[in-house]
Amino acid sequence: MDEWKVEVIASNGEHTLKVTSKADEKTCFSIKVCFVNGVALPVWLSQSRYDHLKKIVNMRESDVIVSTYPKCGTTWTEQIVLLLLVGGDIDKLDPIHKNAYRPGANQLVGKVWPEACLEQEVDENNRKGGEFVPLSLDEFNAMPSPRLIKTHASVENLIGGNGSSGEPFLGNAKVIYVTRNPKDACVSSYHHSFNPYKSGWPFHAWAAAFLSGNIPFGSWFETTKSWLQAQAKYPEQILILHFEEMKKDPATAIRKIAVHLGMQPDEELISKVVQHSAFDSMKSEAAKKAGNSLNTVDHLRKGDVGDWRNYFSSEGSEEFDRTFQKNMEGVGMTWDTGLGDELTA
Repeated sequence: MDEWKVEVIASNGEHTLKVTSKADEKTCFSIKVCFVNGVALPVWLSQSRYDHLKKIVNMRESDVIVSTYPKCGTTWTEQIVLLLLVGGDIDKLDPIHKNAYRPGANQLVGKVWPEACLEQEVDENNRKGGEFVPLSLDEFNAMPSPRLIKTHASVENLIGGNGSSGEPFLGNAKVIYVTRNPKDACVSSYHHSFNPYKSGWPFHAWAAAFLSGNIPFGSWFETTKSWLQAQAKYPEQILILHFEEMKKDPATAIRKIAVHLGMQPDEELISKVVQHSAFDSMKSEAAKKAGNSLNTVDHLRKGDVGDWRNYFSSEGSEEFDRTFQKNMEGVGMTWDTGLGDELTA
């Protein structure tokens, strides 16, 4: 990725991440971002919006928070938690709207992404848009327990109380943090969000942006380290899982999640959750209920381990490894990158 220059350009209060070929400055790609407390975020999550949410959102002890860096198993983990909460009954989930909670939809369970959907005033005619469906603060506070809450935030940028000023960490809510090896996370994000792949970005231009930490939702390295440090401080509240281990042995991962949430699952429930949270099952169920709408299933791409080998050059892989070692030194953890290879810090 050395062949690309990555910089953030500030102009008139706006920020643009710009990736330029060092060989030809006319070859340039860009995306707008905003910064919240120094972390790059999507433009819809401004500092003022974040500050407002930080003031008004409080977590409950009964809340379940699924936290990930983007494309590290978010939807999959949400599916597992929701299935556990409804006894493995797939018909009680709503994949058409990415399992988002929608007031008035007679749902037993649903997830909420406060950073994306929480509004003070809601247009009743605008209840579409999956996890971006507007939700008022009153509706959020009236949700039945346990609420399932999604976030991509680092610990420092959490809303809902992060243990400062003597407050309990996230109101004593239970957190499930899923980490994925950063090479596969980089490849998956290449096909997601504003979709650099479809926007014409060469892969290594995107990988250079990924390594800079200035893409929407910031740095994989800093976000991951923040949660590892928080887990060491709050081990009873935070469960750390690896995407790759979940793929190898989903039953064990599901059982860990259930126990973390205070459940005593039997083998029948575990078996149902394994079946209905399998990648192919999730994708086919979403497509079936939505009539094969791409908007419903395009966030479910492959879910593979080791797909990065189809994208990285040997030089690009080595540069990525060096950046990993520099940023993750001393964390004491290993990430499986497939085919027996590992990243260890």
